[in-house]
Amino acid sequence: MGAIATLVVVVLTASGIISLRSPFGVGDLVPDLPEVMTTETTITAEEPVVYRIEPIALDCRARVHAAVPLEGRKEHEAFGRVYRTDSVTIEARGDVDTCVDSDLVRIIESTDGTFHIDIPGEAIRFERPRVDAFATRDSVAYDKGLLGKMTDALPWVSDNDGLTTTAYAFAQDVIGGSECMEQAYQVTSELLVDAYEEQLLEQGADPDRLEITIGEPDFDQNHTTGLEGFDFTVESDQIQCSLSPDAFEGAKVDIT
Repeated sequence: MGAIATLVVVVLTASGIISLRSPFGVGDLVPDLPEVMTTETTITAEEPVVYRIEPIALDCRARVHAAVPLEGRKEHEAFGRVYRTDSVTIEARGDVDTCVDSDLVRIIESTDGTFHIDIPGEAIRFERPRVDAFATRDSVAYDKGLLGKMTDALPWVSDNDGLTTTAYAFAQDVIGGSECMEQAYQVTSELLVDAYEEQLLEQGADPDRLEITIGEPDFDQNHTTGLEGFDFTVESDQIQCSLSPDAFEGAKVDIT
């Protein structure tokens, strides 16, 4: 029976009715090998972000206006004795330009990415203190006194003693070196800080990276002399300071 079964299998195989191929698909005895999966990995190194801080200059413009009430006195002498005293009261109105020179600014970047900005006081200038004669003229009150009016006719008495003109000059001196300049300094400092922070914000960086040091300028840099012979007084607590409408403008980056 075994021989007959073997013969039947051979006949069926030869005729193609059955197949004895291995179910693994490679010959009768070798199975198919599994496919090998390949994966490509691409590593991209991010470029470091570089931030830049450039020195900032402030153009010269009036950032604070001042009103300075003052009183002046002028004594007249004849034969070694004072025979009359003239007086003038004025509420002088004016302003002074503030500027910042970027050439004196130092910028140092630390290894941790912090920017140290040093603005010395010498970089901040107060220029062209001036009295607005048109705005001031209505406040001028000049008094010679009764004796002064009587002595105007005397040949040695000068009507043009320069008291009012000198009062304008004194007011200009006060405006250029008064406490209003300290307020102008505060405005200038705020403007500088805002401008430097804006530089970093425009680059997408945190303004906390900045450490800004601003020195104090010489508030008496516009002090003048040559007022001998006159006596002027001004109460500092009566000086009025007000911000100019464009006080926070005029910052420009100095790209070198």
